[in-house]
Parts: sequence; structure tokens; C-alpha cells
Amino acid sequence: SKNNEELKDTIEKLFKNINGKTTDQVLINKTPSSFYEAAVGQNQNYYMPRFLIMEGTNKKSLINFFAFLFPLGWSVYRKMYKLAILVFCIYIAFMGISVGPLLMNDEIMTTMEQCVIDDPNTMQNILAYQNGQSVKLSKNEAHLLNLLKQAELPDSVFIGKYVFLLGIRFFIGLNATNLYKKKLEKNIKKVMELPLDDNGKKKFLKSKYGVTPMAIAIVIGFIE
Repeated sequence: SKNNEELKDTIEKLFKNINGKTTDQVLINKTPSSFYEAAVGQNQNYYMPRFLIMEGTNKKSLINFFAFLFPLGWSVYRKMYKLAILVFCIYIAFMGISVGPLLMNDEIMTTMEQCVIDDPNTMQNILAYQNGQSVKLSKNEAHLLNLLKQAELPDSVFIGKYVFLLGIRFFIGLNATNLYKKKLEKNIKKVMELPLDDNGKKKFLKSKYGVTPMAIAIVIGFIE
């Protein structure tokens, strides 16, 4: 399309203009891009070209597949803690929609308590029964299973919940790189005012605004 051709031409001109320049000569938001490299830390080869494209084309939305697949894990890994808290709160809210009706149902909680007293493996028995295994449920377990089925969310609510969560993932995936760039711009602006030489500022950026240990992000990603 015409828009794609214009974007391609702009990108080609952008990289032609920076060809042969050092990262201290290439500017992002009037700041040498080497400071952005220091702040990004890991995966500079992924983010720096995208930052330059955004700077040269004023393009705001570039898909970030990791942020789309693991919005909470990515947010924590990139120290986007405000975004991480927002995503976490959304997850908790939707968990409440699923689990809340069960926890607030006195009959379910009372029956479950009695079942667990009779047999600590009650939930394993019910799950095995639902999976088609030859498990004989007690009277209380059968009653609990019936109550749980009655308390299930309607299909429309269940589908709507996951469509909304998918929409949240698409929004974060499309805007994550731009949000990350804006955060770095704000942090770099603060660091540039510190009484340090350029190397000191870059070391400070890398240590304070780099990335969270990968192991933590991976654990959070698996939880998602």
C-alpha cells in the first residue's frame, strides 16, 4: 500500500542518514543513542532499531511479541513497574470474577469444608471424576460437584472475559515499545542532570534502569 511504501522510504532514509555515525552521534530525542543502549542493557539489537524508527517516522505502534505473550513478565523484566501493577490488578480482578462467586457461596464453602474433613483428597477425587477416571464420589463430594457446576459462569461471561484479556494483550503488545521508550526518555533526562561524566551516567543507567534478573521474569511469565 501507499502508506507502507512511504514508511519503507522513510526508514531507508533514516538508516542512510545514520550510516557511519557512532552511537554518540546518532540522536534520540536530542540525546546520544549510546545512553539509550546503556539503559536498555539486554537486547539492544532489538530495541535500538525500533527506537530509531519511532524517532524518524513518528510511528508509535510496533508489535512487541514478548510483551504480547507475557505482558506481566515483560513489564517486570523491563522494570516497567507501573504497567506491571496495572496488569497484575487486571489479572486479580478477572480471577475474582471466576473465583469470587464460589468463595461467597456459603453452601459451597460449608460443603467443601465437610468434604475435606472427611477426605483431604476431595478435590483430587472430583478432578479425577471429571476427567473420566473410575472414582466413586461420596455423597458430600457429589453434592459439592453439583454446586460447583451450578455456580459456573455463563459461557457468554467466560468468553467475554478472555476476549477482554486478549484485547489487553494486543494493546500492550502494540504499545509496549513506545511506552518503554518514553520511560527511558524520562529516566535518561534525570540522569543527564547528575554530576557524572558520560561513562558514569551510562553505568548508572545500566545498573538502575536496565533489566530485572531473567529468572524472575521467566517465573512470572510461567505464572501468566
